[in-house]
Amino acid sequence: MDQTRVNNRALKQTVTRAKAKLDEVHELLAAMLPLLTDAQRATVPRVRADFPDAARSLAVESADHADVVAATDYDAEAVIEDIDNVKALDELDRVVGIIRRRIDDARLVWSAEAYVPSLELYGVAKVRAKKDAKLARAIEPLAEVFSTTRKKSKQDGK
Repeated sequence: MDQTRVNNRALKQTVTRAKAKLDEVHELLAAMLPLLTDAQRATVPRVRADFPDAARSLAVESADHADVVAATDYDAEAVIEDIDNVKALDELDRVVGIIRRRIDDARLVWSAEAYVPSLELYGVAKVRAKKDAKLARAIEPLAEVFSTTRKKSKQDGK
C-alpha cells in the first residue's frame, strides 16, 4: 500500500484554520437554519425529489382557485419561499458533501495505511513473542484488535 504522507503539524494547523472558518459558517447559518432534535426530525414528513416543481406549480395555479385555498391554511407565497429556501441550500450542500467525502476518505486511507503495516509487524512479533515476554507485552494491545472472529467466539464461549 502506498503511503500518503502528510506532515501532521501542517495538517493540524490546516485543520485548526478550517475549523475556525467552519465555526464562522456555522454561526452564519445558525440564525437562518433550523436544528431539530431527533424526536422532531422523526416526525417531519419526507418529500419525494419531484415535489418542489409540482408544489411550485400548484402554488401558482392556486391563485385561480381562491375558494379552495380559503378552505385550508394554504399560503402560496410561503410555499414558494420554502421551496426557494431549499433550492438555495443546494450549492452549500454540494460543497459540504465534498468536504465530508474528503474527511471520510482521509480517515479511511490513513487508518488503512496504519493498519496494514501494523498487522504485518504484529504477525511477525506474535511468533517471536512466544519466547520474549517484553515483546508479548508490547503487542498485547493489538491482540484484541487483530483477533479473528473464530478466536473471539472461543473466548466468548468460555
